[in-house]
Amino acid sequence: MTATRQGDTRSLHALALAAAARSREVEVALDLLHTMEAGGMITDCRPYTSAIGACASGRWEAGLGLWGRMVEKGIKPDDRCVTTVLRVLRHSKRWREAMHLMTQLEETHGFQLGVDQIGEGVRTCLRAGKWSAALKLERKMPTRSPRKERALQLLEAVGRDKIDGLGAHPQVEQAEVDAEAVAVVQSGE
Repeated sequence: MTATRQGDTRSLHALALAAAARSREVEVALDLLHTMEAGGMITDCRPYTSAIGACASGRWEAGLGLWGRMVEKGIKPDDRCVTTVLRVLRHSKRWREAMHLMTQLEETHGFQLGVDQIGEGVRTCLRAGKWSAALKLERKMPTRSPRKERALQLLEAVGRDKIDGLGAHPQVEQAEVDAEAVAVVQSGE
């Protein structure tokens, strides 16, 4: 097969894989990825990113499995790939797995988490109702707006008891915390 024809085949497979991922056709995406692997058509993390994204419909184990397979093959993830796997974990409320992955990326692989990755981690924790973990991650955010900083101060003023659903802080009104602070943190503003 000529180099041009092989490039065309790789492009067609990549387009089909991206379409399957957008449609959340997990099995089709996995089959296409397998075909691309077997044909030596994978040169970077993009096909894995697409296939992992297809797993956002509740197949988080498959998404993490693809992530592990990619890393095992020595294919370096880019920012988009990391964000995608974290998004898959968010959709399934797998906050522990998200926290573990983020820690592993930083400590073992020296990956610098950006705003998108930290934001996905925060949203994952919030979706699972883990306010303390969300605040811990949010504090790692490289930049924050004054509005978000105020929201974080309000949440922290409530105290860990309230944040984890065990009690309330007498000086902070529940409505103020719920309506403004949590909404701002969740929105990523």
